[in-house]
Amino acid sequence: WRSAEDGNWKVVYFDCNRYGLLHSLQREKEDPHLSVVSVHGNSRELIPHLDQGIPGPAIRWATLSPQERKDVQECKGRPYHLFFSGNMRSATRKDLRQFHNGKTVWIGESWEMQSWTGMDDPYLAMAAKSSFAAIVSGSGPGSSASRLVEMMSMGAIPVILADDWVLPFRTIVNWSDIAILVPELFVDDTMELISNVTAEKQCEMRRAVLSVYDKYFRSGDGIVSGLIEGLESVATNRTTVS
Repeated sequence: WRSAEDGNWKVVYFDCNRYGLLHSLQREKEDPHLSVVSVHGNSRELIPHLDQGIPGPAIRWATLSPQERKDVQECKGRPYHLFFSGNMRSATRKDLRQFHNGKTVWIGESWEMQSWTGMDDPYLAMAAKSSFAAIVSGSGPGSSASRLVEMMSMGAIPVILADDWVLPFRTIVNWSDIAILVPELFVDDTMELISNVTAEKQCEMRRAVLSVYDKYFRSGDGIVSGLIEGLESVATNRTTVS
């Protein structure tokens, strides 16, 4: 370790705890020498101009076919408007269920989707057919970290309902350009918000989703690159603030 008297020394702590920042890192005051990099950290635990969120590991790995990628670039429509599959235990997920119609909107449990489609694991196949995919807080602010990566890999525009979650690479990715950010309190307005997105804007956002996914989320090298760029941005902001 460098001497604490050296003002340039810096510690980066990687936190992969599923349910938020470890108690030992709960800082009572800012420490300019410490940056926490967290998959599941929330906004009450992380400090915006010091810390960094990173993408969670995808549980299901798949890629769009060359034709499916071409369809995104050519703005081809998709049969489903909104998609979410997962447990429905959280209040926000239960409220989102009101929009399920089984035709253009699918929101429900994984077993229901398997029964309905007759497929063993239709999760990513459904995502690839959906314009928007809901990323909804469950057991914790970042419980949908893996889901975000999976939905982006399928070229679906994320609809994020997770108020406290610190999104990955937030200092270098403008999430409002590639996702619909819905406060959980306004879950009832979700369909209205995404319906207001024009076809032209949808096309632009889906292209941007794949671009960000390819650059920062698709590979280990991309994640490391995003992490370094994000920390450099944090360091620059800290210097500017100081």
